[in-house]
Amino acid sequence: MKYFIHKHRLATKIRISKLAIFSIVFGCFFFTLLFFFTESFGIFRLIKKCLLVITSILTILFASFSFLKIRYSNGLLKGKILISVSMFLFLSQIFVFFAIEPYRNVAYEGICATKMKLLGQAILDYSNDNNGDFPLKSKWYDLLIKHTDLIDEDFMCNSSFWPFISYGFNKNLDGLNLYDVPSDTVLLFEIKEGQGITGGPESVDGKKHYGSFSNVLLVDMTVLSIDEKKIGELTWQVTTQKHPNEPNSPGNQ
Repeated sequence: MKYFIHKHRLATKIRISKLAIFSIVFGCFFFTLLFFFTESFGIFRLIKKCLLVITSILTILFASFSFLKIRYSNGLLKGKILISVSMFLFLSQIFVFFAIEPYRNVAYEGICATKMKLLGQAILDYSNDNNGDFPLKSKWYDLLIKHTDLIDEDFMCNSSFWPFISYGFNKNLDGLNLYDVPSDTVLLFEIKEGQGITGGPESVDGKKHYGSFSNVLLVDMTVLSIDEKKIGELTWQVTTQKHPNEPNSPGNQ
């Protein structure tokens, strides 16, 4: 019997397991997804995470089945090195992913805060050019796009899954004058996705960042990273008389 098996091996060409090849292919694809598409925006990030899950499952399945097939092939199949490499790639990248994810979230929080400050400065510049009047709450996005070099991506936080505007204008500042508003009043905040472009404390996305924190920008350009439970403690209302916009002001155009 042993002689027959040995003779059969000599007569049959030893092949590399196709499943082992598939496992290394998906292992490399997983690596590519994880490290070369880290700055994806909106729905593409959701697609990326779905692909990561699917790719990881396929890598494990192909590696497991190819190992069993090679083991019981009586030496007619090879590819254990490919399986080892694919599993090494998969496991090492999983480890790296969970190790750097908290730092990536912190980085996203900082980037979103920088974008918020950029928008806030644009609003203040607009107000200074229009006798101190804030833009109307329903038009602040359109006015900044029209009168500045800002683009749509500047209004989207990197932590967002969907391509909606990530920042909301404090609705209580509508029609007010910059010089009548206390410096600790909320100017911009990270708004719940799909909630529009203006609102109040009820519209804040309190779980925008890791640990249930959200960025808020005050009129004095201070960015606060605040816990969702303390959002209501900030100054949102302004007890002052509204200054009507001038008839020819861009805020009414």
